[in-house]
Amino acid sequence: MKRRQEIGAIAFARGFQQRAYSQEDLWFPNFRYCCDANEKVSLRDFPAKEKVLWETFAGVDLSSDRRPGTVIYLLSVRPDRKFVPRVIRAGKWTAPETIAQMEEVDQVHRPRIWRVENNAYQQSLIDISQSLGEGGLKLPDGRVVNVSFASRLLAFTTGAQKADPMRGLPAMDVEFANVGWAIPMRDREGHPEACSCGFCRWLREMERYPHLTDDTVMACYFAWDTALTYSKYLQAPVVQERRELSREEPEPEGILERMFR
Repeated sequence: MKRRQEIGAIAFARGFQQRAYSQEDLWFPNFRYCCDANEKVSLRDFPAKEKVLWETFAGVDLSSDRRPGTVIYLLSVRPDRKFVPRVIRAGKWTAPETIAQMEEVDQVHRPRIWRVENNAYQQSLIDISQSLGEGGLKLPDGRVVNVSFASRLLAFTTGAQKADPMRGLPAMDVEFANVGWAIPMRDREGHPEACSCGFCRWLREMERYPHLTDDTVMACYFAWDTALTYSKYLQAPVVQERRELSREEPEPEGILERMFR
């Protein structure tokens, strides 16, 4: 009983009573459906002249005392309003190393806006980056990294809106139900079952949220919300009825099951 109180009833049932997750437990029950619909999608299939028309936004979920890890998530919006995950990096970086990672990604993809959650540590990262401006940051190994994204770095305050059906995490599942994301699943071919790359981590965490760590989920959410706010291709989101599996309808094995079985 003590352990149940410590970790919660759902986690206790899964870990100690061997009960499987149900559709009702998950925040993104349509994520698997969207992945299956994108099984043959690869970023390599899109020509460079098409990609230059995409708008790209970045979300960063920084480490904390409870979560010693940082995730950088780049999400593009195509002219047809579809979302495309571009880059997902995860690592245990110091603040200077995080800035260096962000700058490296920025030099390749140039997101319109970088969004970082706004709490004490996160705000310090924003302050450091913006105080450097277009100048350089000296790393412990002696390298000097230019910080060119400082003017495009904004804070994101997470609150009750995370659960909002129109702009929170539940609205993302509506996008998945409508296959509003072009997830490049074919680019993951050949990855091992326990792959720890950023993309495979995101697939696992999205499918099982909120029962795993949520670093990649939150970085994704920051990027998605920023795209809704600032993309010229997007108007106010249209929330449609969620696709629900009936209790009688069997859940077919999809691409995620084949990857992580």
